[in-house]
Amino acid sequence: MEEKLYCYGCGHILQSNDETKAGYVPEKILETKENILCQRCFKLQHYNTNSEIQLVEEDYITILKSIAKEKALLVYVIDVFNFEASIIKDFTKYVNNQKILVLVNKRDLIPSSVKDEKLLEWIKEKLYVNGIKNIHDIIMSSGQTNYNIDLILNKIDELREGRDVYVIGNANVGKSTFINSLLKNYSNETDKFITTSSFPGTTLNVIRIPLDMNSYIYDTPGIIEKNSMLYAVDPHVLKYILPRKEIKPLTFQLKQEQSLLIGGLAAFDFVKGREIGFTCYFSSFVKIHRCKKEKREDIFNSLVASKSILPTSSRISKFSDLKLKKIELNSPGKVDIVISGYGWISFEYTNQEIEVYVPGNCKVYLREALI
Repeated sequence: MEEKLYCYGCGHILQSNDETKAGYVPEKILETKENILCQRCFKLQHYNTNSEIQLVEEDYITILKSIAKEKALLVYVIDVFNFEASIIKDFTKYVNNQKILVLVNKRDLIPSSVKDEKLLEWIKEKLYVNGIKNIHDIIMSSGQTNYNIDLILNKIDELREGRDVYVIGNANVGKSTFINSLLKNYSNETDKFITTSSFPGTTLNVIRIPLDMNSYIYDTPGIIEKNSMLYAVDPHVLKYILPRKEIKPLTFQLKQEQSLLIGGLAAFDFVKGREIGFTCYFSSFVKIHRCKKEKREDIFNSLVASKSILPTSSRISKFSDLKLKKIELNSPGKVDIVISGYGWISFEYTNQEIEVYVPGNCKVYLREALI
């Protein structure tokens, strides 16, 4: 009797005879016999790669309002690297006393020398400041490395109490990667299949994964924060500014009237103050160039024109395309100056004067240092 093999995503019997029917997988894949996804589930794992960028705010509000009507557990995915860009605008306005489990994703990007406890304490404080208080638990996670995946699955099962689960979060926080990780560690013991369906009032698809005979986990689309670098550049540039591995901080000793060109997308001016170190936390693809402030505009234009600095965007062809953001510093201590969606520069504030140049709508934040 021929051994039956099952897709670990939807639980359907695998077959290589008919591509139009459920459970299809090419025969050469079927021969491996271990950890196989059918062709449909494989595509579902990558279903939302580009669509998030097209999502408009009106559709997203419709989604949040729809979820608010459900008695469900909300799994709110936060990007620890791009924290400010991953906060959902007016989130608490659309939450109707649902339980919230926060996953602080992309732990693998933060230097491993930083303890989870320190990160969690920092995140809790910042969520509270943003009015997000109905939190039942916060767990560090990484969809890339499966970090804490068993703890997360157990906590979801505990908190949902047999109810549906909605995974929510802004675009590029790692929701789909988390769902992929879930699929790889998920054993479907029901007779239901993974499906896609549209949210009421929108044409947006959501992946629906059965948890048991009566409940599902839903992966929802996300919106890009419009005040983020992620929104300011060409879509193909995102792969260069979103880190893929642990950040390696770079420290530059700067004297006053020196500048850092942060790729071809931003500039950091140390206008006034004593010489100190400025530590940069950006993707390894982002090249940082130190120069004199008086020459930084000409150097920026030259480097961008010759593509001798990365990344660049067609939307930023010269320094005059950037806008000045003055930073009001007042309390001594270690601080971060964050370029939303891009990265941050950390230093010990005493009495420095700092200016940052970024694309027009991109926000620059001052915060207590994360690391």
